[in-house]
Amino acid sequence: MDENNIISKIEACIMDGDSDMIEQTIRIGLEQGIKPDEIVNMALLQGMSKMGRLFRDNEVYVPDVILAADAMRTGLDMLKPMLSKAHSTLNRKIVIGTVQNDLHDLGKTIISCSFTAAGFDVVDLGVDVSSKRFLHALEKEKPCILALSCTLSFTLSDLKDVVEELNKTPNRSNVKVLVGGLSVTQRFADSIGADAYSLNAEQGVIAALRLMQELEKKAN
Repeated sequence: MDENNIISKIEACIMDGDSDMIEQTIRIGLEQGIKPDEIVNMALLQGMSKMGRLFRDNEVYVPDVILAADAMRTGLDMLKPMLSKAHSTLNRKIVIGTVQNDLHDLGKTIISCSFTAAGFDVVDLGVDVSSKRFLHALEKEKPCILALSCTLSFTLSDLKDVVEELNKTPNRSNVKVLVGGLSVTQRFADSIGADAYSLNAEQGVIAALRLMQELEKKAN
């Protein structure tokens, strides 16, 4: 099986939500010399992006997306140690989560995978995360970036609450806030004092790298 076929098969495992087969196929790919970041970018992210578009167009349903996300996490769990070793970093840790009262996971899962592929150490708090949990994670993990996801318009106030609570802490200047999600706009991000806004996973990675560099310059 050549590299293109393996990549296509891994992507198909995402689309089918096949967590068992994805392990076997990734193992074969690694044995044949495919790089971990290539598997992430060319197969895992591509598969989840396609599922996202299908879900948006009502061609697949929530259970299908959940199975696809589970398969992607299985693959990412296998590759994460190798991705981490491939990048020498100072502080590249990101804490990410979907804000309180919002149970949407797809966009956050895709961008989390993108962050990991870019060499960040990602701590994913999941969905429906309270301000208190975010602040506790910041104190424990000491990341360079807090990434907040918000899909529902009525949870924009919860997103704002997280930033306001963070602003009250003495360590606000040590962490950058990146926000995104279906209901978030650049204007809203500016209004709550977020450090950056991203429309999609690609922009999110670019923004995260820029924010990390800003913090490193400040520290030097």
